[in-house]
Formats: sequence, C-alpha cells, structure tokens
Amino acid sequence: MASSDLLAAATELARLAVNPTSTPGDRSMRDAAKTVLASVPSADKATVRKAVRALATGVKRARGPHADVLHLTLGALVEEAGAPAEIAWPVLADGLATGLAGATKFGVALVRAAETQVVADALAAKGAELAAKMPEEARAWQELPARCLAAAACLSRSPELRAEARAAGLRKKADALSLGVAEVAQVVQLLDAMEEEEVVVLHPASKRGYVVRASDLTMNAELVVLLAHALCGDPRKGKLAGERPSAGAVKSLRNLGGRRGKAVRAPATFELLPWDAVDAAGELDSREHDHDHGLDLSGSPTSIPKTSGKRVVLLRDPDHLHAIEIEPPPGALAPTVLVERELSEKEVATWLGKLAARAHPPHRAPTSPRSPAPAATKRPKKAGGTPKAATRKKR
Repeated sequence: MASSDLLAAATELARLAVNPTSTPGDRSMRDAAKTVLASVPSADKATVRKAVRALATGVKRARGPHADVLHLTLGALVEEAGAPAEIAWPVLADGLATGLAGATKFGVALVRAAETQVVADALAAKGAELAAKMPEEARAWQELPARCLAAAACLSRSPELRAEARAAGLRKKADALSLGVAEVAQVVQLLDAMEEEEVVVLHPASKRGYVVRASDLTMNAELVVLLAHALCGDPRKGKLAGERPSAGAVKSLRNLGGRRGKAVRAPATFELLPWDAVDAAGELDSREHDHDHGLDLSGSPTSIPKTSGKRVVLLRDPDHLHAIEIEPPPGALAPTVLVERELSEKEVATWLGKLAARAHPPHRAPTSPRSPAPAATKRPKKAGGTPKAATRKKR
C-alpha cells in the first residue's frame, strides 16, 4: 500500500464517524479502520502525523460507538505505529477529563440506586433505567473504556505528558472509578508511576546498602524483582545473597522481547519494608508487627515513605521463598532499576542509626509540676519611718 492510503483511510474513517447515518458495524467504517491499520507499515512519519490529526479532528465530534472506533484506532496508531503521542494527546486529554466527570456521576448514581458496589451487578440491575434518566452521563460511561485505552497509549510513551496530566488534576478525576473500571485503573497506574528517582536500599541483616535509580515503575512487585536482579550475586563482590530472577523474566517485565501482556513469574527474593520498620537497634529481627510495616506489592513505589528527602526501602530475606506473578506494565513503560553506587559500611551504619532514632525517638522523663513561686515580700522599712528613696528634702 502507498503511504497516501493511510491518510485517505484516516480521513474517511473520521468522516464516517461523525456521519449520523453510519453505524460502527457498517462495512465502510470497518474497511476504513482496517485500511488505517494495514497502511501503517508503509507510511512515512509525516503521513502518520497527518493521519493522527485527521482522527483527532473526528474524535472531537464523534459520539457513542463511533467515538469508540476512533479512539481505539488512534490508540493503535500511537501504540503500533509510533505516532507522536503529543499530537494526539491534547484532544484526548480534553475528552477524557469531560468523560471522567460524566462517567463518575453515572457510576455514583448507579451504585446508589442498585445498593451494591459491584459494578457489573449494578449495571445489570439499574443500568438501563438510569441511562434513560441520565443519557449524557450514561454515554460518557460507555465511551470511557476506549477513551482510557487511547489515553494510556499516549501516557505510557511520554513522561512529559504524564507530568502534564498530573498537573491538570487528571489523577484525582480518575480516582473514583479506578476500582470499578479496569481501563481507568490503567490510566491511574500510569499517573502513579515512579519516573526517574533515586532510592536508598538497605539490607540490615548484611549491613549492605545501595543507591539505585528507578524509572517507569508502577508496582512494588516490579521493584522486588528488579532489585533482586540488580543486587543479588556473590557477596564477596558486594552483592546480596539470594535467588536472582531469570533474564527472561526481567526482559518480559520490561516489556521487551515480544511477550507483551503475558504475566511474569519470578521469585520474591526479598520482603520490602519502609524505613520506619527498623527496631531501636536499627535491625529487622522481629516479625511481630509485619502487618503494620510491609509494603503492598500491588502498590506504587511512589507510596514508599521519604526521609531526609529520599525514598528509603528496607530489604529482608523471607522465611520461605515463593514466586509471584506480575502483569507487565501498561503500554510502552519499561521498568528499570540501575545501581548507582554501593554504600560503605559506615554509610549503612549511619543510615540505620538515623532511621532507628527517627522511628523510635527517646521518651522524655515526665517532669513534676513546678512548685508555686514564693510570694513576693516587701522590703522592711527602716526604723524611724520612710525609706530614703521616698523622702523629700524638707526646706
């Protein structure tokens, strides 16, 4: 196919999507969408950009299932053809913010009307009835999954767009639906990703520590696997003892090697704990209060608490080794952990001492109430009358 076929197909698809007489199942619309995707390999970058702009123009006006087709095609262009995400993002961002607002109203009303937090059950019980009362909000709800998938394709390819989305408050707008709509959860996961950040890693049992640079991390489970891959090895060479995940598992976790979408199975070589899990001696011997300290493997590394302006994570060897399964991160994220330097024994001791002091500040002995101050006494007068300072000279 010629490069011009892509632009012609994208323009035709956008035209059909805003045509009220066409339906998403029309042969002409299906053919246009197929042609767009089939034309990508032979298209040059300039034509891909023009095709993205053509589809983005249609996205502004399309509604319902027509909009879904455009969003999914636009997302595929960004994801599969490497179309510039920054061209597609502005129109997607505007539509997503508006769509989230309407869908949230519908979702809140839905679970209240159905008296259940299970979205599938609520839709079955009250979805049609509520859609008749709130047609615009119901349409926003129906369009939301496709909007989120297109947005995720852009967000996963650009830390700058993620920063822009956070600054615009998109994370907060998506929060209410993140537990009930998987596609919204994907957007939230991207906006919660740890970008490029320095993390202090301490292994109190061996008195070893490291400064690592982490990027594109969306889950603490990724951090466990990548830390084990980066730090485990020969203790005589400054490494930690422990099972190192296979190169294949790490490659899949980093969205490399053509295994996108498949769960990664790897050993949970360490337990992750926040800095305040140390005892007063700067150790991790006791497991008595683990439920209060352990980091949730499904949580974001951006939730790891900071101290002295840095995120600090503690590693502990598990009682028994077990495997964990991790879904690869969405889109084009490639989680990475690189060791910047190993801490000296003195630095590790300083860190552990500082953490112990902050986690367990010394208790001050209670002080007894102060005794009341003695009443002020007047200076006795000299015999013979008035004090000297108060006398007047008689003439």
